[in-house]
Amino acid sequence: AWVRYHQGLDWHIAASVYQDELNETATTLRNQMLGVLTLMLVLSLGLVFLLSRRMSVPLKLLRDTALQVTSGDLAARSPLSQPDEIGTVSDAFNVMLDRLQDVVGELDNKNQTLNATVGQLQRAMDELQRTQEHLARSQRLAALGIMVDGIAHELNTPLGVALTTASLINTNAFKITQQIETGIKRSELTQGLHELQDAATLLERNLHRAAGLIDNFKDMTIDTKRLERSIFLLDALVVDICA
Repeated sequence: AWVRYHQGLDWHIAASVYQDELNETATTLRNQMLGVLTLMLVLSLGLVFLLSRRMSVPLKLLRDTALQVTSGDLAARSPLSQPDEIGTVSDAFNVMLDRLQDVVGELDNKNQTLNATVGQLQRAMDELQRTQEHLARSQRLAALGIMVDGIAHELNTPLGVALTTASLINTNAFKITQQIETGIKRSELTQGLHELQDAATLLERNLHRAAGLIDNFKDMTIDTKRLERSIFLLDALVVDICA
């Protein structure tokens, strides 16, 4: 209870309230406030759950799509299509995958082209190697032909002289034989024998020269195969060449 004095009116104003009624009113007000707070808490938790589910499901779909791409499935796309930030992220993710697939396709095409080019280069190298081997064989055959021609030319002179001399010896021997049968002077016989001796000497010299040329050719081929250094007399070589 409380009392107030009002001086202008010369009044005393008093008031009183029962404590039980006041406590009951306070309890009711508290319970109402607690109910309101509880309801707000429940609504907040429900709203948080809905928002989290709204976020977690699209993010899970994006994660699954990313895992498919990581495993090598470049055709995988995000199925999300919604007018919000997550939908924008999903669209950008799909555009990025499209560009990535195009780049990978271009790389595959370039790789195939590169492999084809490498194959062509390998075939060209093989053909070039075969051509080089053929040219080397041709050059060796040409060199052998030149060498054979040179040897034939060198052998032709002494062998030609030897053949002519042998024919001359045969003719003179036949002539002397006929003269002996019909009768021949001693001076004529001596002259014929000297001519036969000179011819035989010439024949022997040219045959030795041909044999020397053949021996030199054999030595040259052996030295070419061995590719080793050898000691020789320069003056003897010059004499053999110029003989």
